[in-house]
This record gives sequence, structure tokens and C-alpha cells, in this order.
Amino acid sequence: MQRLIATLVWIGIAVCAGFLASALAFPAWAQEVEAGQGLLCDTTDEVEKYLALAVATNSSETALQEVNGGTNACAIAKVAFMRGAEVKQVRTSHGTFAVVQITIVGADLGRGLLPIDVPFNQFTVFRVKETPL
Repeated sequence: MQRLIATLVWIGIAVCAGFLASALAFPAWAQEVEAGQGLLCDTTDEVEKYLALAVATNSSETALQEVNGGTNACAIAKVAFMRGAEVKQVRTSHGTFAVVQITIVGADLGRGLLPIDVPFNQFTVFRVKETPL
């Protein structure tokens, strides 16, 4: 996990495999499953703290270490997930982000995306597309 954290990606989820990979890996959920790499946190407060620190320090790694404080509350990981409800939107100088609850149904632990035995909920962020007036 430490190696994964060391290769952090800047804020957000980069959808990497799309529905085609989801259909291959998770046929029963083909219409609902997305795949990507990005921030995963246990709580919405941790997501908000991460966003604020990442913007203030301009460092994803520093923000992650500060939020975690010796725990594994947040991580950057490549997962398959089902998108849940948007909890809130957070504005930063880097744009607006939707804090969303997701259900993790698969993870890449070095051998590609594989289903997990017990799905679980986490919180993440998605950049909100803003339309100029």
C-alpha cells in the first residue's frame, strides 16, 4: 500500500478502463460499474481536509500524509466502483469538486482489477464541469 501511495495522482478520479473493462471484469454490474484511480477516504471530512491541504501545499502526497496522521483513512488507489449519492460540492481555487459516496466492488492490488469479496463504501471526489456564463 505504501508503494501505491508513493505514486499518488493529483486530485480526482481518472476513469481508466471505462465500461468495456467493467463488462469484462464484472459482467453482472456492467451498466453500473466504473473504474478509475483516485482519492478514497473513510469520511467526507477527510476528503474536504485533503482538498484544502492539496490546494494549500500544491502537494497530493503532503496532503495525504497530513490527513492520515499515521492511519490509512485515505489513499490513492485504482478501483472498480459504483457511484452513489453526491454528498456536497467543495469549491477551491482549482475548481469545484463533488464529494461522492462510492461502493468499492473491485481493486487493483498489482494483478489488474479483480472483484473483492465484500464491497464497502468510501468517499471520493469528482471534478465538476463548470460552464462559463
